[in-house]
Amino acid sequence: MRVQTFVELAQVLEVSRQALWRYRKLNGSPRPSRRGHDVEAWRAWIRAYRPPEPTIEELADMIAADHPAAEREQVRARIIREYRQFLSDLPGIAEKVNRELEEALAGGSL
Repeated sequence: MRVQTFVELAQVLEVSRQALWRYRKLNGSPRPSRRGHDVEAWRAWIRAYRPPEPTIEELADMIAADHPAAEREQVRARIIREYRQFLSDLPGIAEKVNRELEEALAGGSL
């Protein structure tokens, strides 16, 4: 499949135009031909290029790095602790939202 414009390519790939514009500037990104942009080539390139998602520990390290050295370990530990608490609370939150939605639907308020 081929598309003619970057706007069409971004829509088909379900990425923002801004992300696609940044990708375009990287070495090895697919180049358009006279027939347009090759969607499958872009999909394969994005899959190969996209770095893995960072772990919560890596994210906490990145955020803590912006704090004074004396506070870094405390900041890192707080981020990880709050993230884990959020994950443990998530099933209860989802259950509550589902229950409230069912009640609203049953009561005709939605």
